[in-house]
Amino acid sequence: MISRLQIVLFASILALLAWASPAFAQNQPFTYQGKLDQSGTPATGPIDLVVRLFPTETDGTAIGTQTINGVPLIGGVFTVTLNANGEFTANPFATGAPRWVEITVNGQTITPRQRLTVSPMAAFSAAP
Repeated sequence: MISRLQIVLFASILALLAWASPAFAQNQPFTYQGKLDQSGTPATGPIDLVVRLFPTETDGTAIGTQTINGVPLIGGVFTVTLNANGEFTANPFATGAPRWVEITVNGQTITPRQRLTVSPMAAFSAAP
């Protein structure tokens, strides 16, 4: 026999799934932080960045490009949010394939590309 609690729990799970499903179609922004030195001294800003995301460490075609102008530097460190508008697809890490970021600062490309790793996300929690 199904209890009222089981029915409420099942309905709650269905409602949660219906609410969460559209969220997967949204862009998956992520934070990128870097430190820039100029002759061993922290660089000063603001700076203009062009960020490209690649599926390969060298060569290849960029998955997307994002330009961010006027990025402040604090002790040479910058922090930016990437992919907020889907510049690198809605979820560039969905397949689990490796990704590399290439940064151009004030027109100068920094080499080599840096590999990005993704922090795992919980799809659900077994306990509150």
